[in-house]
Amino acid sequence: MLLGVNMDPDAAEAHAGILRNGLTWRSWWDGEGRISEHYAIKPIPVFLLIDDQGIVRHKLEIPDTGRIENLIEHLLSERNDR
Repeated sequence: MLLGVNMDPDAAEAHAGILRNGLTWRSWWDGEGRISEHYAIKPIPVFLLIDDQGIVRHKLEIPDTGRIENLIEHLLSERNDR
């Protein structure tokens, strides 16, 4: 599952950005900063890989598609081994 958090200070602009960029995944507006504060997100974009138990397993501050795909495959294989 892919979820997004938009930290734009204006909710209307956040929604416009979702439409403009054609995002197809669920995205929350974090105008008050509660989500970003909870997960200690400073720079953006940040990718948090959360396992099926809700535990943040990886925090990536540099978007690297290959690395993200490898980490996801690893998490899925761990899940399948249980």
